[in-house]
Amino acid sequence: WGVNEYIGINNFTTSMMENNFTGVKVGDINGSAVANFDGATSENRSKALTFVTEDQTFQAGQNVKMEITSDNFVNMSGAQWTINFDAASMEFQGVSAGAIQLDDENVNVLQASNGKISFSWNDFKGVTVDKDKVLFTIEFRATANNTLTNTIKVSSDITKAEAYTQDLSELNLGLTFRNDKTSDAVFALDQNNPNPFTASTSISFTLPSAGEAKLTIYDITGKVLKSITDTYPKGRSEVNISSDEINAQGVMFYELESNGLKATKKMIYLNK
Repeated sequence: WGVNEYIGINNFTTSMMENNFTGVKVGDINGSAVANFDGATSENRSKALTFVTEDQTFQAGQNVKMEITSDNFVNMSGAQWTINFDAASMEFQGVSAGAIQLDDENVNVLQASNGKISFSWNDFKGVTVDKDKVLFTIEFRATANNTLTNTIKVSSDITKAEAYTQDLSELNLGLTFRNDKTSDAVFALDQNNPNPFTASTSISFTLPSAGEAKLTIYDITGKVLKSITDTYPKGRSEVNISSDEINAQGVMFYELESNGLKATKKMIYLNK
């Protein structure tokens, strides 16, 4: 550093002391932010903040309100995410606050016509909300007959889906649909999202009954890259996969097996 730079910093420090300086607010809270998702360094997070909403069947012309809750919204200080929706089935109308202060000012709608809206919320005091309390409500207008599970996904397309607690712990962020008509649940494997992916991707599936399920990821030669076996509840579940866990690139396949039923889909990993 030269003398001028040193004097500038010294004057800035003196000014802060004389004006009861409290802090500087910046976007990168703990120094680990990734500016561009496609070029991001992979981050391995074992915990996740999960938003929850009831699945709904809707018809064209109907107003659809998604009330968002969470079973683990504990000491949260911030979150950001992108919601992808089927623009051929619904139009975004707005968002309203509930237990947290999140409204239209927290939403980027520049790509709403393409079926993408991004959200950002923070409260550095840390907020804990009971699981039966509505955090916020997202409203759509249906333009075709469909269901929420078929039309809504959380992604990192605009803003990377992530959350952080008051102690600066970083969490993945996802969305789970609950269905009161669990007897109607059928075995299903969804397309991973995002796809293609670079840092991480989520794989959702539905089981007709609670039990053990095995998720296997393998390359085009059939070599197993990762296998996860666990017990899952009846209905919809989601598994997050980090690129750090997969020693491969390009086209891969993932297979879900449970109670004699199997389903397979293709996904693409783009090496950074």
